[in-house]
Amino acid sequence: MVQSYWQIGQLSVEHEQQGSARATYGKKQLQELSERLTEYFGKGFDVRNLRNMRAFYLCYPIRNAVRTELS
Repeated sequence: MVQSYWQIGQLSVEHEQQGSARATYGKKQLQELSERLTEYFGKGFDVRNLRNMRAFYLCYPIRNAVRTELS
């Protein structure tokens, strides 16, 4: 689950926001991503959760650092 959250955060930051820490104002990118993920995977991908996943990725941009910090 931790790896999934990290990867979704990475997707949000790197692909949806082109690497910037914040989405472009007025783009509703998280809402659109939420709708796409919910349609494909089901519940658990509301905008608030996506914000948390994005913050998690921004805190730990190197995936291997997550294991070190959480162990």
